[in-house]
Amino acid sequence: MKTQLHTICYVSTAVSTITQNNVHDVFEGIVDNNLSLGITGVLLYSHGNFMQILEGPSDALKPLYDSIKRDPRHHHIIEIMNQPAEERMFENYLTGFTIVDSQKDIYQLQKYMRFLEDNFDDGIKNRAEMVRPFIY
Repeated sequence: MKTQLHTICYVSTAVSTITQNNVHDVFEGIVDNNLSLGITGVLLYSHGNFMQILEGPSDALKPLYDSIKRDPRHHHIIEIMNQPAEERMFENYLTGFTIVDSQKDIYQLQKYMRFLEDNFDDGIKNRAEMVRPFIY
């Protein structure tokens, strides 16, 4: 039986010890860990806030998200989306999971999101539209 693909998107506020300069250090290992679980997506950091999109097998994603919600590095988590998905948005984006924390990274992500909106079905387009306010 095929495992159901799932996607989760949330925003949260970083604790004051996380800065633009140390976000990669704080999250060292997150990319490798997520990819080893079959999870793709993107983590954006800007002005003390996070926006993350995770996608992967529901049996791996749901426990990871529970762990994320308990992580003391952020608070005021607002869930934007938590639903089954037909296909991945970020499987072919850079390494499959990316930390975005600079203007250059945001620009690359904007270009990728426009590509998705122009070339994929309604499921992908709808999810890309949900993300749009956070990266423009």
